[in-house]
Amino acid sequence: MLTSGDKWGILAAANLAGGVPPAASSPVRTFEGGAAELAFRGSFEFTLDAKNRLTIPVKFRGPFVDGVTLARMRDVTDCVSVWCTPVFDAYVESLIASCHPLSEEREALARFYGANSQDAELDAAGRVIVPPRMLATAGIEKDVVVNGVANRLEVWARDTWNKVNAELTEAVKEIRPALGTIA
Repeated sequence: MLTSGDKWGILAAANLAGGVPPAASSPVRTFEGGAAELAFRGSFEFTLDAKNRLTIPVKFRGPFVDGVTLARMRDVTDCVSVWCTPVFDAYVESLIASCHPLSEEREALARFYGANSQDAELDAAGRVIVPPRMLATAGIEKDVVVNGVANRLEVWARDTWNKVNAELTEAVKEIRPALGTIA
């Protein structure tokens, strides 16, 4: 169940795990009042099978019981984002709601996310089929890295991720001092 607030993507803990509190290793963090926020973390290497099925790491499967949405993000075309459907819907709605109802920007955002996302489901083995079109756009063939990115997972070709991660490491070295932090 989605609720609004300062942070979008808040989910009721009971909906995520059938009324059972999330495990300590779960990507769901429970807050006072029973609300929970997704916090996907970690990096995992996998190989897509012959049917382009991606195995979702076991510790991340719980939040996907209400559906999986695979999407291309407007600013990152080298990966496929894997969202819990309610969280993706809230994300897109927040973007669209920030635009004037009759604006071209609103139509462009709605068109982009509608055309570049697809609903899916996990099979009994915790796998999701990634459409060939999305794999081609992201340059993914077989060997992938699945990264937790707060409210979603991202699937990258291993070689691409290694380059991007090196660039991110250098960028963070510059960003942290600008924020006035040393850690």
